[in-house]
Amino acid sequence: PAGTIIQEDTIWYQDQGPFILEGEVRVASGVTLTIEPGTEVRFVKGGSLVVDGILNAEGTEALPIHFTSNESNPQPGDWQEIRLRGPEASQSKISHWLMEYSKEGLHFDQVSIAAHHITASHNTLAFYLTEGAQVEMIQITAQDNQYAFQAAGGTSLSLTYSKVTQNETGFFLYGGAGDIRVHVHRSSIYGNQNWDVYQGFYQAPDRVGVFDFRENWWGAVDTQLIESKISHAQDSASLYPVDFGSILENHPFPAILFER
Repeated sequence: PAGTIIQEDTIWYQDQGPFILEGEVRVASGVTLTIEPGTEVRFVKGGSLVVDGILNAEGTEALPIHFTSNESNPQPGDWQEIRLRGPEASQSKISHWLMEYSKEGLHFDQVSIAAHHITASHNTLAFYLTEGAQVEMIQITAQDNQYAFQAAGGTSLSLTYSKVTQNETGFFLYGGAGDIRVHVHRSSIYGNQNWDVYQGFYQAPDRVGVFDFRENWWGAVDTQLIESKISHAQDSASLYPVDFGSILENHPFPAILFER
């Protein structure tokens, strides 16, 4: 479909793929798009999938759903995003994805939702939380992206049993107003080129800022080395601190990595 509004319940079957999306393809409110396990969805340059209704996209470990570029020589940022937008999209079911070459990856916009077993690689930004997003994620691998996660003000992120490695920046926590709560536990965060965690929120009396990164493996147990890859209150007293205590001594789980 090209620049399509999906206005009735639709199923994309694996054996009918790949599905090639051009422009903004939108799932209208009141409509459910179901994507079968093993289905490949390719985006023409600049394309996006915006969900105002419900997206049921649950792959399996053997048959993940693959979202990728339609370019012959794919690059990060080729396509725009998969955007879950508004309260109705909170009913979406998201699991077992391989997502590559997007600009803003999986974008949570005014949704309260859980997602699990996603591998995101070669994206400009893999996971994007904007105001009103409350997201719980489990078993996520974000590897070889420019930014793995960005969370703006007015959001809440809970991430466990995940791996964030070999990105330029692991967590970019910056932008927007409102309270922000980030809880990341029992995960591996290491080997990111610039920052493992960049925390750019300034303390304010009318804002709650919680950045709880306890019980993670950072590729080392030396606190000075770990802190050198975290930008927060140790660098400027006006920023909220990042709590990275109770450091684990090794990877807390075997990583899940979906590949082509």
